[in-house]
Amino acid sequence: MPGFKAHSKEDATIDITVDPSFTGILRGVTDYDGECTELEGTCRLTVHRPIRIRQFRIVLEGRCKVKIKSGSTVGVPTSEGLECRTVIYRTHDFLEQDMTLDPGSFVYPFKFDLPPDLPATFHGKRGAIRYRLRSHIKQLSRVSSMFSGNDVSVKKELPIRRCLLNDLPVMGLVERVQGKDYPEKLVYHAQAPTLVYREGGLIHLDLHLQVKEPHHLVRSVTCALRERVHYRTTGQQSLTCQSASLTDESFPLGWSTFYPSKDPDYDPTQPQTYNAVFRVCPRVNSDTAYRLLRVSHHVAVNIMLEKEPHDTCMTPPPTLSRSSSSSSISSIFSLGRSSSPGPATEDIKLTTGNGGTHHVVKRDDGREVNQFLCSLELPLVVASRERCWEGDMPSPPAYKSAEEPPSYGQTLEQLPPVPFYPTS
Repeated sequence: MPGFKAHSKEDATIDITVDPSFTGILRGVTDYDGECTELEGTCRLTVHRPIRIRQFRIVLEGRCKVKIKSGSTVGVPTSEGLECRTVIYRTHDFLEQDMTLDPGSFVYPFKFDLPPDLPATFHGKRGAIRYRLRSHIKQLSRVSSMFSGNDVSVKKELPIRRCLLNDLPVMGLVERVQGKDYPEKLVYHAQAPTLVYREGGLIHLDLHLQVKEPHHLVRSVTCALRERVHYRTTGQQSLTCQSASLTDESFPLGWSTFYPSKDPDYDPTQPQTYNAVFRVCPRVNSDTAYRLLRVSHHVAVNIMLEKEPHDTCMTPPPTLSRSSSSSSISSIFSLGRSSSPGPATEDIKLTTGNGGTHHVVKRDDGREVNQFLCSLELPLVVASRERCWEGDMPSPPAYKSAEEPPSYGQTLEQLPPVPFYPTS
């Protein structure tokens, strides 16, 4: 438009820098009444042309947002499954009165105290917990113009993680759970750690099986890390004052299925011991507890017990099969409560269910085989390490290596560099 000239840059720019000593790690559990964590940094204000401002502020804000979609029925009001809550809100004013700033660069320090009960950052399908620093300038006008200037604002994401222990080996923190499904047919128990780091931690699972009744065998065993995210709304922000809740389940590390009965050395009359190892990665969310959402983890084990007909003898195939691909989704984790004969196929297409269920399967030769699902869950807490890496994370150690003092992370960060020896 004639009479107006576009400017190639803003009147001023803001750059937020967080002190490198702040790693975003909070120590202890969420209800821990301990010391606050200090967050320090600077705001650099670069003025490109003289401006008059009335406020220069930085804000630390944390928000939790949950959105649960609900179906609608004609003539029936539905609850709005959308709710937002402020987790933390802190402000720090650099300039509290009108002031004219000439072109130049100005640095303003800031400091916030983070309470120890903050939940960790989380990004999920139906909700999120996020923290950020937001700095803004409210302008009165440009010195060389009669028009008011544009406000300047900048945002910086601030990830928060929670560490329950120092970077020490957690191999000794284990828990044993006894299975309770069909105890007259199968005696089984499993052992796994109770705490694991999401940055490369190892989950060692030990499973012990003993078949009690004759003509029974363990057809398959499936194990996985199950992540549950429970979303809820209180109804206080709903027009109908109705609350809503929903739980999502996922297997972020996939699942592993193996078939003991296919091993040539398998003997159902003898006790059997199996083990599995999972390497945790940041794809797994850390355990989080807040008013609107909760994240928890379990090591889930499903055992398919099969009863062979009395008029046949067991002839095991020659090899042991182990699978962790997507084709095993039709295995034990998808067993339903239906007891009607299924199709004559080895991979049974079933619906989601739990342990303690009975299913009848018709084989290709017309024989009906009884299958019993036995399951158990071992609680597991996923937390962050005390220290983090800058840039790309180093390659993890081999699965067979044990994290003994010093741990792998401590070795990378605490050992002195290799000295340079003279060549002469």
